[in-house]
Amino acid sequence: MSRTQSRRNKRFQIGSVLAIAVAGVTSFLPRVGLATNKDNNNFPLIQGLSWVGGIAPTPSEMAVFDGTFATGNPSLLLGGNVTWFGISAIAPVQDVTIGVGNTLTLGSGGIDTTQSQFALSINSNIQLSGTGQSWTATGALNIGGPVNLGGGTLFITTVNNGTNSGMVSVTGTMSNGTVVASGNGFTTLSGNDSLSQIIVNAGTASLFGTKTATWVSAASAPLAPAASSSMAAPSTTSPAAQWC
Repeated sequence: MSRTQSRRNKRFQIGSVLAIAVAGVTSFLPRVGLATNKDNNNFPLIQGLSWVGGIAPTPSEMAVFDGTFATGNPSLLLGGNVTWFGISAIAPVQDVTIGVGNTLTLGSGGIDTTQSQFALSINSNIQLSGTGQSWTATGALNIGGPVNLGGGTLFITTVNNGTNSGMVSVTGTMSNGTVVASGNGFTTLSGNDSLSQIIVNAGTASLFGTKTATWVSAASAPLAPAASSSMAAPSTTSPAAQWC
């Protein structure tokens, strides 16, 4: 074998080893910022078969509900405790309803339905991780289960685009953190909430049930709390905010 051929073989061998090593390393790297799309079935969301590609979302991935999920049946179950970076509804063709049972932990990706005209309803327990996250809604966002804010701040932004009014309704009990409502849509908090603060910067905010929290609002008109509320009466509120 000539020296030239021998060198070429060695280069090929070294290159092959490096390629295998890089492939091995990258296969263990987290898929940060990626998304996993819901497949066209009603399998429990904890299962890989429930998702396009056969792998369920990881804590570093957004769970995406788009036009692929078109079973005609909006009802889904977690099937176990799951942790996702967040949830996004991107041009879905039907409502999505996650039923009662187990806990959904959401990272800083939060929830985004600004590209949806359909409702996203979550009735499982919800645990928020990190210091804060945003829920931004154009299509209706309905939260029926208890929500633990994890000591952070939840920013709720409603977007009324003229076609969809931008509605967030939370009937489950919210606890352990601060809620900030803004946007030009409608936010309704109906649970017996125990929060540090409820802050209304803009939009229409309706409060039902017993609230243990400090009320802060963009100043405008005086407001009295509901008889069932343990929240101190705010001195002022934004024009569209109301006690119920």
